[in-house]
Amino acid sequence: MADFTTRVPVETEKRGAYLHDRTNRPTVQRPPAREWLRRNLGLVLGIALALGFEALAFQTRAAWNVHRDWVVPVTTPFWVLGGIALGHLLARLRGEALAPGLALLVLGLALTGGNIALAIQTDGPRTSRDVLSILAGVSYGLAIAALVVALVLVEWRHPTHATEPQM
Repeated sequence: MADFTTRVPVETEKRGAYLHDRTNRPTVQRPPAREWLRRNLGLVLGIALALGFEALAFQTRAAWNVHRDWVVPVTTPFWVLGGIALGHLLARLRGEALAPGLALLVLGLALTGGNIALAIQTDGPRTSRDVLSILAGVSYGLAIAALVVALVLVEWRHPTHATEPQM
């Protein structure tokens, strides 16, 4: 029994096995994997797209004649932010907000594809490859800016709400 005469109630001897019996505790109801994926689809897509964007950053840097080793580390936070924004907007099905960013992203991918095709056909440095790399980099930068602005506007106008508690 607890000693209530002390300043802080103290129970010096714990009586009863109920304290350590785990059967009297409620079990945790974990949602199925499909439900978890449905709730976190924006984040999962965003992480996957951020990794893809980072690969694009390395590919764009590799196409330059003079390697700029500072470019990828400096731009990584922006690439990740763009990937998270794209994944979130795709999960929320906001096509009208995605259109400008996706159009610029497709343009950048086309320029990167042309740069890779030109690299296969020629050897050594080429001014045309540098131009394609710069245009692709600018296109990717504008795409990321458009995606982040679209994310901010969508969340401002139609914020994401937490799910209702199940209790």
